[in-house]
Amino acid sequence: MSVMYEISGHKMIANNRDIIFIRFEKGKSGDLQP
Repeated sequence: MSVMYEISGHKMIANNRDIIFIRFEKGKSGDLQP
Protein backbone atom coordinates (compact mmCIF):
# COMPACT_ATOMS: atom_id res chain seq x y z
CA MET A 1 0.00 0.00 0.00
CA SER A 2 1.37 3.39 -0.96
CA VAL A 3 0.71 6.82 0.45
CA MET A 4 0.36 10.00 -1.57
CA TYR A 5 2.15 13.10 -0.36
CA GLU A 6 2.14 16.59 -1.81
CA ILE A 7 5.49 18.38 -1.56
CA SER A 8 5.92 21.93 -2.81
CA GLY A 9 2.87 21.50 -5.03
CA HIS A 10 4.16 18.19 -6.43
CA LYS A 11 2.18 15.05 -5.73
CA MET A 12 4.33 12.04 -4.90
CA ILE A 13 3.62 8.39 -4.18
CA ALA A 14 5.57 7.16 -1.17
CA ASN A 15 6.35 3.49 -0.78
CA ASN A 16 8.00 1.99 2.29
CA ARG A 17 11.43 2.32 0.69
CA ASP A 18 10.81 6.01 -0.02
CA ILE A 19 10.04 7.07 3.56
CA ILE A 20 13.64 8.16 4.20
CA PHE A 21 13.58 10.29 1.05
CA ILE A 22 10.23 11.78 2.06
CA ARG A 23 11.60 12.73 5.48
CA PHE A 24 14.71 14.22 3.88
CA GLU A 25 12.54 16.32 1.58
CA LYS A 26 10.43 17.37 4.56
CA GLY A 27 13.46 18.63 6.45
CA LYS A 28 14.83 20.38 3.37
CA SER A 29 11.68 21.75 1.79
CA GLY A 30 9.53 22.46 4.86
CA ASP A 31 6.10 21.15 5.75
CA LEU A 32 4.98 17.76 4.48
CA GLN A 33 1.24 17.40 3.93
CA PRO A 34 -0.29 13.95 3.49
